[in-house]
Amino acid sequence: MLRQDRSDRALDLLQSLRQDHPTDPAVVEQLGWLCLRRHDWPSAKGYFRDLYKMDGAAPYALLGLASIYFDEGSYAEAERTFRSLLRDNDHEPRIRANLALALAAQGGDLLNSSEVHARQALRTDPSNARALTCLGVIAFKRDAYRDAQDYFHRAEDASRGEEGAVDLASLFAYTGQYERAKTKLTRVLAQRPDDLRAQVEYGQVLIALKQSNEGLAYLRAAVAAAPYHAFAQQALASALLTVGELGEAEKTARSALKWVSSRYAAGLELTLSRILTALGDKTERKEYHEDALKAALRSLKGNVASSGGQDTRDPEALLQVGIAYTRVKDYVEARRHFNQCRAIAPDHYLAERYSALLSTVTTGSILQDRRAARQYFFIVSGLAFVMSIVALVFRWHSKIGEPTTVALLTLSIGMGILAPLLPQLAKLELPGGMKAELQASKETLIPGIAASIPVNTVLDVNLGEIVPTMPISGLSGSL
Repeated sequence: MLRQDRSDRALDLLQSLRQDHPTDPAVVEQLGWLCLRRHDWPSAKGYFRDLYKMDGAAPYALLGLASIYFDEGSYAEAERTFRSLLRDNDHEPRIRANLALALAAQGGDLLNSSEVHARQALRTDPSNARALTCLGVIAFKRDAYRDAQDYFHRAEDASRGEEGAVDLASLFAYTGQYERAKTKLTRVLAQRPDDLRAQVEYGQVLIALKQSNEGLAYLRAAVAAAPYHAFAQQALASALLTVGELGEAEKTARSALKWVSSRYAAGLELTLSRILTALGDKTERKEYHEDALKAALRSLKGNVASSGGQDTRDPEALLQVGIAYTRVKDYVEARRHFNQCRAIAPDHYLAERYSALLSTVTTGSILQDRRAARQYFFIVSGLAFVMSIVALVFRWHSKIGEPTTVALLTLSIGMGILAPLLPQLAKLELPGGMKAELQASKETLIPGIAASIPVNTVLDVNLGEIVPTMPISGLSGSL
């Protein structure tokens, strides 16, 4: 509370100074950094844009905007802004390391370019913690967890705990080492109690350790302190799904989706799809399953759209799309997406298992259903034809009355219309046990590797070097 009161008083003071000195760039800059530290991204973005209009050559404005883009998950925008900074400050290893992180966050083929920039920054400054952290992110994305752990350790040592520690804890949690993650995060929060990302990670770890009430309390507190942090919102929604609070989970995800950037929207749509799948399974209402499929497809589309058109599809999104298709009984599309997930992540055991289940069980059932439908088509069509001929013959010989003839002909026409539709009407129902196994993921942890690497440097124009300013905590998305 004391820290919050001081922050509020500082904001009031700076806003008062802005009224008295509306064109003073120093006041505008400090307002931008303060709002960013308070996680008020819209206000911070406005102040940094005002600063840029005052002095387009001021690196402070560009760095502030790059920080916000990075936090919002707009990595392509962050990359462009860091490149602009680097053009005039090519010798600055920290700016190059920040550019490397923006590239790494986009993943895909950009990982190679990211590694080049990170290693170039290390050649200039061998103890650059940001570059070491970036190499850890790259190793994590390449599933080289041991290398990632080593880089995060080195970053933590080089920065005396300022960088790498939360990433290391997140890696521990992601690999199921929850107690190690909890110990690491406890130490971080003892030193930096306002570290929002550490709070979110700690809450997720507590959920994984079945300490639901305490974990939800941390996550709710983080969301209350930083309502614009979509990573925190997604973590809370996922935790609520895990503990079975489906109504609140859906509300949390839908509320956050009203304002988040495309990169975070992809992750939130994925979480929302899992929530809606669980609601559909629980209530047996097909509209939940239909909405779950739509959300999963939006998530899949958002992964590519937010990465400058590069194919950076998330294997978990592909898996969820496949699961959603099973709920609407489109098993061909379901299996296709499971196989696409396996192509991107060959070691994804759920995709392999689900694809095999559909291959061994439903393929035969579908073919059997189609054969039966074709048989019914010929049988019903034949009966309709025979009934029509019989009715006309008997009517010709006056054996039956006109009403009976009309009824028989109407029935025959109806059967003739129905027969071609039988192959389309044949619906495959999965065995109950298989449907139970094809469950949407209820993964507790939203991977937060590098999700709030602080872009906490400004360029000192007079000294020509990077110097630290007030720490900025942000979120770059699920890496």
